[in-house]
Amino acid sequence: MAGQAVVVGGTGQIGRACARHLAQHGWDVLALSRGERSMPDELAAHGVEHRAVDRDDAGALRGAVDDDVELLVDVVAYDAEHGAQFLELQGRVGSIVAVSSASVYADARGRTIDESADEASFPALPVPIPETQATVPPGLATYSTRKVALERVLLEQDAVPATVVRPCAVHGPGALGAREWWVVGRAVDQRPYLVCACAGGTVFHPTRRPTSPSSSAWPASGPRPAC
Repeated sequence: MAGQAVVVGGTGQIGRACARHLAQHGWDVLALSRGERSMPDELAAHGVEHRAVDRDDAGALRGAVDDDVELLVDVVAYDAEHGAQFLELQGRVGSIVAVSSASVYADARGRTIDESADEASFPALPVPIPETQATVPPGLATYSTRKVALERVLLEQDAVPATVVRPCAVHGPGALGAREWWVVGRAVDQRPYLVCACAGGTVFHPTRRPTSPSSSAWPASGPRPAC
């Protein structure tokens, strides 16, 4: 075995991929979740164990992590309070990887991805986005400010080695929503063309569910893809 790893949120979209990858590379993996989703068969087949834990319960995470855990991957950590839970694991885990979000980045005008509602409010960010790009301030106001608060707790301490990753628009096995139905629906309908915003020049093109599988119209409410 490469060592013992714990994946918090291990039955969700990102967590199950992490747990499977670790198990395939010789890690002894424990997947933690609130138990609302059943343990994926693919994880059980790779020897991943599962335990129902609500990390919002005081001491729940600390009680679920053994002293010899080399790696803790947390997919669902959300704010400074969750970050403080990590610090309680000092001396018990080798290192921590926390999944944040690319929505924390802000452009020169302070615009962010998760607050955009139309083209005018969509941020103008460099491609690729460097780690030196400014972020929103930490706080409780939005999803992004809470994620930054989590990051600050981890990155401004040296008691536990920590890494923060900032993915964006993740979609794949285990996803609960049909995020890319706009693309898939047209393929199922065997339509020869895919309608793209901004003449296809957008670099961030999340999709919204059309009014029906065969509809080519956008819903009356909700933002369109922005450039």
